[in-house]
Amino acid sequence: MRWLCWGHPTTLRPDIHCDPRPQRDLRARPCRLVSVQHSLSRYLGFTVFAYSVKSRDRKMVGDLTGAQAHASTAKCLNTWALSLGMIMTILLIIIPILIL
Repeated sequence: MRWLCWGHPTTLRPDIHCDPRPQRDLRARPCRLVSVQHSLSRYLGFTVFAYSVKSRDRKMVGDLTGAQAHASTAKCLNTWALSLGMIMTILLIIIPILIL
């Protein structure tokens, strides 16, 4: 008994012939990229918001050193979020062009 693909033995239905390689879905890759971009922007944005709130709270208490440290972290994460968002957007435009 020889197995063709997807678990169909040749002795049960010899008229079924299928390609063992899965079909490429042209929309799957850009959709995954959009999903990753959305997730990155959401989670990095929330983290930046949390650090900026911590910075504001430290400033209100009078701890300027802690406020500057949290503000610096928020600025760095914001820069990373912007850079990754731009790279993902460019890839989102280029990948479908290269596929077709």
